Amino acid sequence: MLRFVAPAGTSAVAVATGNDGLSLGETVQYVGFGETSPNSGLNTNRYKVTVPTTSLTISEFQSTSASRNACNGDIGGPALNASGVVVGTIAYGDLNCSNYTVNMRVSSETAAGGFISTYLSAAPDGAAV
Repeated sequence: MLRFVAPAGTSAVAVATGNDGLSLGETVQYVGFGETSPNSGLNTNRYKVTVPTTSLTISEFQSTSASRNACNGDIGGPALNASGVVVGTIAYGDLNCSNYTVNMRVSSETAAGGFISTYLSAAPDGAAV
């Protein structure tokens, strides 16, 4: 998490707070610079993939796809809902990057006392977080 004290010249991406509205079957989009297949090495191109949500708990969600997922190098990157709001961060997936990806739900950390809420509430007026 970065906190800018002055405008960065670009818009901040919204982060889900409160109820993130995720439901089973809803698609999320992963964006990152990770491998495009196991052991292909990191790259300098940004890729994205859209996959369905297949499992939900209060603190995480999982997506499952037989052909496309987040991969090594994408960990910590965003999971965006259809509106472009960050609803999760990529936590881990299967070794072959071909079955599932597990994500931390940011809404579980934007509630009062959560890790992210500490930084959101400390941001100066008008500053991007």
